[in-house]
Amino acid sequence: MCMKLQYQALFLLLFCFAGHSSAQTLSDYLSAPGLQVNCQRAHYLSGHSFSTGYSFLKKETRCEGMEVLVFIHNNYGDLVYLQVEQQRLYLIQSDCSRILVFDYGLQPGDQIDEGVYAQAEVLAKYPVTLLNGEERIRFDLNWRGHRVSRVEGIGDLNGSLFPYDPGHYLEELICAKTEDGLLWLKEGESVLCETLSCVGPVLDFEVNANGRYLNIENNSLYASDFEWQFGDGQGGAERAPRYLYEEPGCYTLSVKATNHCYEGERIWKTKVPVCIGDSWETDFSTDFLRINGYHRFDDELEFIYDNSPWAPKLYRTTDGGVTWSLVLIEEPVEGYRGKIKDLEMMDDTHGVLTCVSEAPPFGEHPISGVLVTHDGGLTWEEVEGLPVWGYVIEIGSEGEVWVTTSDGFYRSLDYGFNWERLSSASGFSFLGVQYVHDSLLVRSNYHQADEDGNEFRYLSKSYNKGLTWEDTVAVSNVSGWYFFDALSALALHPEGMASTDDGGASWTVIPLDFTVEEFTFFNRETGWLKDQSGIVYYTSDGLQTVQVTLCNKESIYSLEAISDSEAILTSRIQGHFHKKSFELNLEPPDCNTDNDRDGYPAGIDCDDSNPQVNPDAQEIPNNAMDEDCDGSDTKLTACADPAVAITVYPNPVENQLRVDLRHQPASIALYDMLGRELQAGNYDGKGIVELDCTRLQSGVYLLMVSGEDRGDCVAKVVKR
Repeated sequence: MCMKLQYQALFLLLFCFAGHSSAQTLSDYLSAPGLQVNCQRAHYLSGHSFSTGYSFLKKETRCEGMEVLVFIHNNYGDLVYLQVEQQRLYLIQSDCSRILVFDYGLQPGDQIDEGVYAQAEVLAKYPVTLLNGEERIRFDLNWRGHRVSRVEGIGDLNGSLFPYDPGHYLEELICAKTEDGLLWLKEGESVLCETLSCVGPVLDFEVNANGRYLNIENNSLYASDFEWQFGDGQGGAERAPRYLYEEPGCYTLSVKATNHCYEGERIWKTKVPVCIGDSWETDFSTDFLRINGYHRFDDELEFIYDNSPWAPKLYRTTDGGVTWSLVLIEEPVEGYRGKIKDLEMMDDTHGVLTCVSEAPPFGEHPISGVLVTHDGGLTWEEVEGLPVWGYVIEIGSEGEVWVTTSDGFYRSLDYGFNWERLSSASGFSFLGVQYVHDSLLVRSNYHQADEDGNEFRYLSKSYNKGLTWEDTVAVSNVSGWYFFDALSALALHPEGMASTDDGGASWTVIPLDFTVEEFTFFNRETGWLKDQSGIVYYTSDGLQTVQVTLCNKESIYSLEAISDSEAILTSRIQGHFHKKSFELNLEPPDCNTDNDRDGYPAGIDCDDSNPQVNPDAQEIPNNAMDEDCDGSDTKLTACADPAVAITVYPNPVENQLRVDLRHQPASIALYDMLGRELQAGNYDGKGIVELDCTRLQSGVYLLMVSGEDRGDCVAKVVKR
């Protein structure tokens, strides 16, 4: 049997070890491939005996750059971390503090004042020869009235890798060995040595959610067979399975690993909570969703929708894109729903969307029209009496909304409950409407051509909120205009941009050395422009100067200025759709230089010194690195009910982790990646919960929040 790690028994986990020789160091001895030290112990009073063993696993870096040696308890799988500092050996605890195991620089007559052998006296120091012919140094100590010995690279000959309490236990070293053979063996115990050398399974795997796919990277050791249960009634026996869940939600992943050790089996089990959700980074790929539109109401409420000509899909988020839910849009009684053309929210409750018809795929006619919501976009209801073709939406103030349709111009003054027709199509269809201020509306129409082939568009204005129209002008070579007030506007022009200060009667060309495909301005001076190749430009002086602020290889679906120094764009990267906010780059990127030769120039590549980092790289969640250049490291925060999603910050965390329960009671539990509970408690939801993470080792943890009225939420937390 093997001992469990407990604070009172820390000394039982301290390895016996080494000094130094002319050829090898203490660290060399302890990291010898296949190093094992096995012992047998008996209690003086009860006579109960048990055996155990420890094996060297690997070297790794912990505790802010400290190189440690990792050992495993052969039976239970507990890990022990040791550090070598010259001739001193330390046990590293969970809070990164150190306990001195032994100082191999001691001399005969020295007193030990600290650590495991505190109050011991060094009686003798001399060389011994191991079974493999190596020469090591042996120390004889007087400790608590008993004579004990340590051998470098072997340990306490009376107590194995760690010293025992000589007043309560009788302990003996059975054997020590490496891949090259035995170092030490108690006479007549070769069979017991082999039995103790069997190492139980060491579970080491990473669980990553990618949409509804669960990807498992399995680095487990000493395991011959795996039995996975995915929490939805299905299982598998692959070493590193990739599993597709039918439905988003939170599940308990469990695994049983076994190996065959001599006469019996060693089994190790663990459970890990995982949540699978429809997130921006996952399900929204070119295989499932053809993005046609994106609408942002504020930092939390957003929508995206596809351009399917039938059965359109609308997704909604209330947590800034962390989790997304599919919104049900009911099919009409006859036919099927046309694709979504536009969506606008008047406030966080009321909104309008329009649908348009496409060529019918199966000989059926799609139903278009106008739909409204009065519950923040959770449900949508078709407006009766409006024409089947719904186009562009524009909103005003206090519930005002206008919609262009195939049969004219419609207005509602009460958040879409009631509608009135204001004008006819006048021989051509509306393309767009802009509410500028008070009652001014600008109507832009499809282009036409005169007898000479010159293209022009009509621009009309209304000063009574669409009741009547006036000041209609024909504008040549200008399109996509945006008015800042009644007189001032910017527009697209074949040579770059154009501006007007007289309401569109005349336009001044602003030449640019690139073709502008889209632009967004926060005010007349400050805005962003995108060219046909995806490069984004910034101006702060009304287009007098323009500089590159973002190189972009993928398609940009929307670009929106939200301040004079920040904009939000949505784009497709590696088949997935991303929302990204970016500030003005004061050092314009070079969109041509590719220093790491990964096929992505410096302006596109967020780290042009690392070929593993680029927009097409595979993102590794919660490792504090932005591999796919989407602006942040992917954080797993998934909930069974996205409406009650939690907020966990800062993440990565150094000291205090804060959990916003959104004013709902919940229980909170923190797990390590082996499913072991580290912290747990119940909270009333009346404030921000703070969890002390100062004593956690650097690494990845899982935070589960559960409540009767909220379901389960899981966040992946990284401790720096």
